[in-house]
Amino acid sequence: MRRHRLLFAACALVGAALDLVTKEAVFRHFRSSGAEAVEIIQDCVRFTPASNTGVIWGLFPGKNPIFTGLSCLAVPVILAIYFSLRKTTLASSIGLGCVLAGTLGNLYDRIFHESVRDFIDVCAIHWPVFNVADACICVGAGLFALEILLQREEETAPDPNRTAPPPPPPPPAAGA
Repeated sequence: MRRHRLLFAACALVGAALDLVTKEAVFRHFRSSGAEAVEIIQDCVRFTPASNTGVIWGLFPGKNPIFTGLSCLAVPVILAIYFSLRKTTLASSIGLGCVLAGTLGNLYDRIFHESVRDFIDVCAIHWPVFNVADACICVGAGLFALEILLQREEETAPDPNRTAPPPPPPPPAAGA
């Protein structure tokens, strides 16, 4: 249990730090170079700086104060979910740690930059520009959801080692 809690905290802290470090490095490069995009993998992935004052995929632009408040509420909710689990596993610790990492990384941007800084542009499939925090949230939520589904399957599956209950005793004989 203690090991899982350390893993949860490490994922949250390392993920948030990685998000903030990559954003700072990429945006510093763009500020100093004046470039509009940097090709990482030709015709597939490039770094393109973007600011998002809305939420995922740029929905609800200009609502940064609302999403800042929701992110502030999300942090204790994620913590409450994790610490209320009856049984923590490797998947739940990593999954919720990543969700917390992404939430913290984007929350920092919302507070100190008044928008979320995105830069990863998967141009091969015309995916919206995103950042490390977004990837952490998606991967972490997927991992946690998979863990929940697998636990439910495990709980509802019949136990092959369990023996059948003994048959009920026969009813008493009539007139006896």
